[in-house]
Amino acid sequence: MTYFLGRDVDVYITLEDGEHGDKCVGLVAAPDSGNFPTVGLIATGSTAPSGNIFANGMDSDANVLASRVHDLTGVDLSISSSDEDVGPFLGQVSTQSVELRKEHIVTLTHKKGDEVWDAVYNGPSQITDYEGSIALASMDGGTGQANLTGALVEIQKCKVGDYIGGIDGIPYGATIASLTEAGANSVVELSTNLSDTLSSVAPIINSLPTFQRQGARYGIMFDKDDSYTEKVSMGRTNPKHVVSGALVTRMFPSEKVYYGYRVHVRLKDQVEVYTVRNCAITGHTVSLNADGTSEETLELKTTIMPIMYTGSSTNTFYKANSTAGEL
Repeated sequence: MTYFLGRDVDVYITLEDGEHGDKCVGLVAAPDSGNFPTVGLIATGSTAPSGNIFANGMDSDANVLASRVHDLTGVDLSISSSDEDVGPFLGQVSTQSVELRKEHIVTLTHKKGDEVWDAVYNGPSQITDYEGSIALASMDGGTGQANLTGALVEIQKCKVGDYIGGIDGIPYGATIASLTEAGANSVVELSTNLSDTLSSVAPIINSLPTFQRQGARYGIMFDKDDSYTEKVSMGRTNPKHVVSGALVTRMFPSEKVYYGYRVHVRLKDQVEVYTVRNCAITGHTVSLNADGTSEETLELKTTIMPIMYTGSSTNTFYKANSTAGEL
């Protein structure tokens, strides 16, 4: 374990994405219906104190620099390995411990000045940015009915059990109970009746209700059901399958992987950068006292080997993607 004071290092958190620099993970402009902060994919920006950016893409050194963790007080870098006992071997009583993987845990502590870390860990994520969300082009339904009508091509995107929401007239937590495919008059039957009349609206299918949409703990993924657009990941995809485009169906060891976050721990000489790749957020705590909130801690964990990067000049970072073969 190595511990740094906040004044000894600079830490930058970025997405594992160096090709889509216009999007980053952060708080959306408007809170959700319960007035809670909501995390989503927003325009790249700067993480100034009390800002709304958590992690920019790493497509440029400038975007990495803009992802600095502000008001940092401490960094705990824990390096360990996970072992497994094997044996006893055939005809023997002895066993052996075999190393399975290396583990790195980066624990960051800073003075709490905003709600960014809370939302990124706890959620909710914005419904349109969450993995699996599909907005149908047009659906119609009347007050008190338990069904929506639409085109066959739209209905075929749905399946029984999907959540449906995003429109005020659809009750909270409604799901699809059955499907009837009948050309232009195909029907989606809901688990509850509509509370309002819907006409040519765009409800969102296969998206969890607010209370079940966690934060962006696993970074982004590319939704193959929505033209491979970026979405906030649920974390249910094998990390080596978090790739961009149609190649998701035929994996190569050299394929670029976008899973999780990258933590750049830069020493004060501004030359050496300890780069921890493909991290998932595994913990978040807030310290409280009689006077209020003082500090919060974020824990990021990975089993991918880190990179000690020494750039040719200051303010440069290791930005090459991990590959499927490494995961």
